Amino acid sequence: MRLTYVGNFSVDFSTESHIAKAWENLGHDVQRIPEQNLEWADLPELVEGELFTWTRTAGFDPPDLDRQRAALSGIDQPKVGIHLDRWWGLRREATERGPRDSDPSPFFTHLDLLYTADGGDHPWAVRHEWMPPAILSDEARIGTVRKQYVADVAFVGNLQDYGHEEWRTYRHQLWGKLRQWHHGRFQVFPGRGRPQIRGQDLADLYASVKVCVGDSCLAGNPTHYWSDRVPETLGRGGFLIHPQVEPIAEHYPDLPTYPLGDFETLREMIQYALGHPDWRSEVAERNRKHVLENHTYEPRMARLLELV
Repeated sequence: MRLTYVGNFSVDFSTESHIAKAWENLGHDVQRIPEQNLEWADLPELVEGELFTWTRTAGFDPPDLDRQRAALSGIDQPKVGIHLDRWWGLRREATERGPRDSDPSPFFTHLDLLYTADGGDHPWAVRHEWMPPAILSDEARIGTVRKQYVADVAFVGNLQDYGHEEWRTYRHQLWGKLRQWHHGRFQVFPGRGRPQIRGQDLADLYASVKVCVGDSCLAGNPTHYWSDRVPETLGRGGFLIHPQVEPIAEHYPDLPTYPLGDFETLREMIQYALGHPDWRSEVAERNRKHVLENHTYEPRMARLLELV
């Protein structure tokens, strides 16, 4: 089939670029329309194929809302929104005109299906389906050890510039504990002011780090949400420890998890993993195999087509 996809395609590592590639890996034809500077009034005439999809990345500009509503109303094809972030229970739900705001974005109201990583029992204004994050199969490759990435323990992601202010305190506590326990053997990637690590470099990073400690924005103790760092790390063969959140154990039965905030248990788990390299390698191998079989974007997009 042919579909039209609106989103951010300015870099090849964006969610939209990976999802579009997954569609193509399944044999479909994707027309990419960059969301930046899109003239919404022209959109109905630009849409081709049997399906319209949209990943909203630009800010909520009030003058655009009416134009977006009018454009979406003029599209005859089924309209699907795809997003991997969390909306409910955070300040952004209100400040970015989330689904309960008095003037919501049409991303939350004018689509036939909203497919997001924000699960749980929420009163979405449109039909919603939970999409746990995944990795593009092309990206699930094993890297090689590189000196600049070698570390016993590492955190991959933002610390000082982390976007979800509700979770910064916990993330800084986590970072402080890791630095205290493993001073000189703990690294943060990419590090403040450095470019993001992507592609083969990211695969090499996970091949060079013994233990990665993961995190997700779990403010308010949500369920059915975790970062795409989980499949992104495991799919590249990295060894990851992540906080417990329901129902992550059902999706990743071999993923080591610790009770959120229980730093002593986390410390013990890290020490055990560092002291048992064979076990660590076996767990990483099982998790990578599991991701390749269950958590790539290709089956996620096949499922979306079934829902439509």
